[in-house]
Amino acid sequence: MKHLFVLLLSFLLTTSHAQSFGLDIGLEWSPYQRYQRPTTHQFSTISNGKNSAGQVLNIIPNLRLGVILTEFDIWGIAFHTGLTYSPFSLDIDQYKGMGAIAIPLTLSYQFYFDDNTFLSLGAGVQFSTIEMSARPPEFKNIPNPFFMTYVGEISIGGFSSYYIAMGVTGFARIGFNQHKAHTLDVGLRVNLLWI
Repeated sequence: MKHLFVLLLSFLLTTSHAQSFGLDIGLEWSPYQRYQRPTTHQFSTISNGKNSAGQVLNIIPNLRLGVILTEFDIWGIAFHTGLTYSPFSLDIDQYKGMGAIAIPLTLSYQFYFDDNTFLSLGAGVQFSTIEMSARPPEFKNIPNPFFMTYVGEISIGGFSSYYIAMGVTGFARIGFNQHKAHTLDVGLRVNLLWI
């Protein structure tokens, strides 16, 4: 990790063009989302391993915030976080409650194809919980903590202009951990970027 940081820092210091620092705020709409708890969770033993929940056609947009260091037309490095709320997420095989919350934290590298389009590859962690409300009596008193997955994210999109730019991005974020938990979010973002 230390070597990666030194390599990144030396790359930023030796580039010959001017970099810009900016803020990114946006809304994220995820029409498809599916989360699975780790097998170590108490829900897993009671529900015979039926430990996942998902939602299709979520109608609620979610908040996304970030900071970016960029050299337009060449590269960008961004750190993002957000809050994803899916109130109607549930398990259709065995109903154990409704709703999901996720908090992703990602660091990404952006490749610019031209003035307006880019490809972004990122990695990080996501903290998630599912079936948090309207639980039936047999599941009501079982602890339901957040679980963590290691996530990778790919997105492609574009921005309309410099300084205050509006962008639309398609994305997919997938995560796993060593206890067979996984997370998947696929959707669109609308961003405002101040450089």
